[in-house]
Amino acid sequence: MTSLNRLFKITTQLGLTQVGFFALYKLGLKTGYYKRTTARRPKTDLRPPSSVRFLFDFPSKEELLAVLGDDGLKKLLAEADHIVDGKFRIFGGELLDIELDLGLVPRHWTDYETGRAKIPATEYRSLNTALNLPLDTCDLKLIWEPARFGWVFTLGRAFLASDDPKYVEAFWHYFETFDRANPVNMGLHWMNGQEVALRMMAYVWAAQIFANSTETTGKRENRITGSIAEHATRITQTLIYARSQNNNHLISEAAGLYTASLALPDHPDADKWRKLGIKWLNWSFENQIDEKGEYIQHSVNYHRLMLQLALYTNSLTTKSTKGHKEKAKDFLRASSWLTPKARQNLALSTRWLADLTDPISGNTPNLGSNDGAYIFPLANGDFRDARPVVQAASQAFLNEAPFLAGEWDEMGLWFKILTFQRSNLSTLNLQPSTLNP
Repeated sequence: MTSLNRLFKITTQLGLTQVGFFALYKLGLKTGYYKRTTARRPKTDLRPPSSVRFLFDFPSKEELLAVLGDDGLKKLLAEADHIVDGKFRIFGGELLDIELDLGLVPRHWTDYETGRAKIPATEYRSLNTALNLPLDTCDLKLIWEPARFGWVFTLGRAFLASDDPKYVEAFWHYFETFDRANPVNMGLHWMNGQEVALRMMAYVWAAQIFANSTETTGKRENRITGSIAEHATRITQTLIYARSQNNNHLISEAAGLYTASLALPDHPDADKWRKLGIKWLNWSFENQIDEKGEYIQHSVNYHRLMLQLALYTNSLTTKSTKGHKEKAKDFLRASSWLTPKARQNLALSTRWLADLTDPISGNTPNLGSNDGAYIFPLANGDFRDARPVVQAASQAFLNEAPFLAGEWDEMGLWFKILTFQRSNLSTLNLQPSTLNP
């Protein structure tokens, strides 16, 4: 296929808008624009208080233990202990080292994106050996995955359930290791806005769940606050790439910006982050879900990821951010910023996934691409078990529970589901679920 034929096919399938955005992103890389603009130190000097605002209504210890049960608690603590010992389950499978310091002198992220800097083959060989993959496989996701900090949710759950400070100290150890080895905009972990956004949302969650521990010092609080600001600033600088992809990248980055705006309401860019986050979250939920509820990426796993981001943003609250309330009174209530079309599409997408979920095992057909993403592991269970997301999303967007009570209810407990009134079901032209026996 010639270059012109390839360009014609890409433009026909993706559209001029997406191709144009991608071309602008590539132009920014080629001209050195992104290297110049992201080399500057982001604005991280905040007016007191310089700590992260609380955004989540976490469950009580008693509520969590009631959902977990004795067996669930043992399972949770065993997984958390693996993390304390330096291991996590990559893509929900094999235990692998939490490698956050590659031992490299990091170069600017654009050098890796443009191929000016190469990743040493030894980094891949060690990962591939551990995962029984061919030694010449070069999948950057294997390096990115531990730096998403998705395993922090297991540590936080274990800390709330046990009050054991070792889980708090483990988080701060890993945070400081990453922060020291990967300065802002330097290294592989700053290449992609979605990776930056997912890590930042984990930081905001961790800053709250571990806030009252003696291991969380003022110095550590100040540094994670600054890091969150750095992450948010990095997202805005290449949002055009996420727009060119028109998939989960855009939702993830919009959710990250909205999170940062609420977590750091005194930051000079907070209002800009909030507007961008709300705009592109609504746009994505309105345009990336079709009239049958299917997500734009023909993939059950990416569909679940999209619903998790919807649940996460639906759970955010500004109750402890008085200054921010005065600036944005119409965004006080969780989910109030969602448009009617976005709400209807989320309800339809919830029904779509629920209809594909086996109520006994929680498994779904492995339809489409599956890269192992499970960004908010807030319940026990196998990676393929979709019941935690389906149960929580059904309660949030359909005002119903398709499954009887079980350990899958933990995710809804963490997200403190704010359900729509049952009367809204008729407005959305939806029928009650038939999954519940």
